[in-house]
Amino acid sequence: MKTSKEKTIKRSPRRQRCLKASLAAIVFICLLNAGITLLLVLWLAPAHKSIVTFDMKSTVDQFMEQAASRSLSEEQSAVLSAKFTDALNTSLIQYQEENRALILVKPAVVFGAKDITADIQHDVSEWMRKE
Repeated sequence: MKTSKEKTIKRSPRRQRCLKASLAAIVFICLLNAGITLLLVLWLAPAHKSIVTFDMKSTVDQFMEQAASRSLSEEQSAVLSAKFTDALNTSLIQYQEENRALILVKPAVVFGAKDITADIQHDVSEWMRKE
């Protein structure tokens, strides 16, 4: 009967080198894959620093009340509405770009986001006065 030492298979030095090279190649490929994955995750990650809310409905309602209180012709009302829409869009885009923020309407957020409605409304009124 053979002893346990005799049962073990001896690998040739050439086979050992091949296994070591294969193992090194596998480790290198795994590390390379992990590095590329990390770069892709960082590159595709959202660029938003914060999430804020804006109450679009109250802002539009407030504008409509103010516009209705003035006696304007249909043409003047259309011009004023276009001016308001441009001012609102410009203000929201400017805020988003300056603060790298994701702006959501207020009903979409339950809790925890900063409300920028007053800031935007103030900015829109400034835009409306300028023009």
